[in-house]
Amino acid sequence: MILPYRASGYSQELSGFGNVSEAVGVVGNASVYTTIRDLLLWEQNFADVRVGTPADIAAMQAQTVLTSGRSSAYGFGLAIGQSRGLRTIEHAGSDRGIATNAVRYPDQQLAVVVLCNLDTIDVNSLTPSYDRHLSRGHPCGSISQQQRSALASRELSDDELANRAGLYRSSSNTDRAIRISVRNSTVIARSFYGDDTDVELTPVSANRFRLPGSTNALEFVPATAVRPHEWHIVDNAGKQLDVLELVTSEPSTMDLRSSVGEYRSLEIDVTYTVALEGSGLAVRPPGRAPIVLQPVAKDVFAGDSVGTVKFLRDARGAVSGFTVNPDKARGIRFDRVKPAG
Repeated sequence: MILPYRASGYSQELSGFGNVSEAVGVVGNASVYTTIRDLLLWEQNFADVRVGTPADIAAMQAQTVLTSGRSSAYGFGLAIGQSRGLRTIEHAGSDRGIATNAVRYPDQQLAVVVLCNLDTIDVNSLTPSYDRHLSRGHPCGSISQQQRSALASRELSDDELANRAGLYRSSSNTDRAIRISVRNSTVIARSFYGDDTDVELTPVSANRFRLPGSTNALEFVPATAVRPHEWHIVDNAGKQLDVLELVTSEPSTMDLRSSVGEYRSLEIDVTYTVALEGSGLAVRPPGRAPIVLQPVAKDVFAGDSVGTVKFLRDARGAVSGFTVNPDKARGIRFDRVKPAG
């Protein structure tokens, strides 16, 4: 069926931007055609309930209590959180050629919807720009002067923030790599293990930053005489859940060269090329831009879309293959078919 005014989806390829076929899947969590107007009507239904019951709507916006007694920031299909001191209820999503996000600020009676027909657009970095206007006393915001003063007191200088940037790995699971960076005086976290999305961290104190859509936070711990600085993932009560250690070592050029070559996955029937890229490594999927790999540990790297890449060695110590380990498809194996010439 031809749909008038339908926006075609695009993805970035080696040759530029290419049109991609429509995603087909389970209707509901995917394969839905909508408009900004329709989604804003959906958001309005939370304030003026016309579809569903008030009890249904309340349940969607309430944190789920787990069997352990702890609360999850995920309600019935919606993420409940805070951003720059403002309550938020939101959900983002993406598929081939598209990226979307819808966030509502219930206390300000404002909803923002972003629809993009390019799957490499980071929609989660677009909507927080509204937070800054609201938290600074924009006419449509109702944040108090006391809240604004508290937020301002938590702001750090660019130099202080830059000293906290870097690539970090989980002390409990090397599959998990997170990059902390600073952009426009804001701390940004990017999880290679997750969905490759940059998220702005909301300052709670000088050393603690809230993760959007979660009751957990990242807490900065300064360096000591025996270890570099690190970040701790803590829950709402301050209990430590994990330690993110700064990656300080770089692989040697010889180690990198030993991994260069072609690798094939029988499981997904595709060949990837591993090549030197500047002073590091990159994976080159067919028809797509190279994926730069960040070193995490010995024979372990991280990159967008592939998650954690773990190189495998045979009994002689030679690289024989690797596995890619994104969150939802771990352990996809590639075997070496052609070493570097």
